[in-house]
Amino acid sequence: MRFGPFALALCFSVAAGMPMSSPVIAQDTPECAGPGAVDALPMPLNRWAQILCTPYGEVITGHDGWVWVEPTKQALVVIPSQTLDAEAKPVSDADRKAYFTKVAVTKLSGDDFDKAFQTFHADFDAKGGKPRGYKLDIGTASGEGLELYFFDFYTYGWGISCPAGKCDLSSRFVILNTRVKPQKLDPAI
Repeated sequence: MRFGPFALALCFSVAAGMPMSSPVIAQDTPECAGPGAVDALPMPLNRWAQILCTPYGEVITGHDGWVWVEPTKQALVVIPSQTLDAEAKPVSDADRKAYFTKVAVTKLSGDDFDKAFQTFHADFDAKGGKPRGYKLDIGTASGEGLELYFFDFYTYGWGISCPAGKCDLSSRFVILNTRVKPQKLDPAI
């Protein structure tokens, strides 16, 4: 079963009748996950994100001062460690855990960056400078995986889901710093 960024996490939980409680930082709750769990994010992802423990397992989303938003639906974005749908079950059972076993970040360059950025940048204004690009590989306790690309514009960023290397434009989301007004990058000289 595939999973990806979940743009309607808050609306979905209400609509499906799933109970929501306040998530807590995964590092503060080792009982949230199992053996080999990732509870902290590598640089530079940890600048905009954190792993939270929820009743449905770990999720990656913006940390204090950063918000991840799917712009067309204006919905908050989370990356869950299990497929979130009407069949999702809480992970309170000791035999049932949903957590991340791999979170690896690779800086993009050359053709890898150009290909990912061109796909991501479709339908956007071509003016402005190019951001730094990163590939995020995620693995979960259930054996599922996800590939995302992040583009760091310094005062804000963008993410896009790219399962099996094929980016889905409808999965783009913006990463906003709530303390700093977004600034356009100047084009390269």
